[in-house]
Amino acid sequence: MRRRNALKKDAEAAAHDLEQKQRRRRMSEAQKRDAERVRGRYDMPAWLKDEVDAAAKRYETSSSQLAAVLLAWALRDLNDQHPGLVDAIVSNREQSKSLRFRYDLRIPSSLKGSAPYGAD
Repeated sequence: MRRRNALKKDAEAAAHDLEQKQRRRRMSEAQKRDAERVRGRYDMPAWLKDEVDAAAKRYETSSSQLAAVLLAWALRDLNDQHPGLVDAIVSNREQSKSLRFRYDLRIPSSLKGSAPYGAD
């Protein structure tokens, strides 16, 4: 009896996989791209969101796409141990009150309002 149930589940899984593959083949390139995207949710000060929105408007793109490029760029620099970025992180952290994280990071005052787009 167990063997039959296992075979039934394997057949169901195979049918589901085949259905997923067929559905993906019918998608347009834009739909495939959208299906691969995930939403990230990050807390930030209102002024920073406003700066991203203003810069996105200036470059005639979405705030989400601009934020993704900026995050990718910063992460590349962080992974490459870019001295200015690493120093900004290390020198602007303070002990967290949360048990979940060791540090809270403050945005350096030198970066606040540094973008020239805020007057839009």
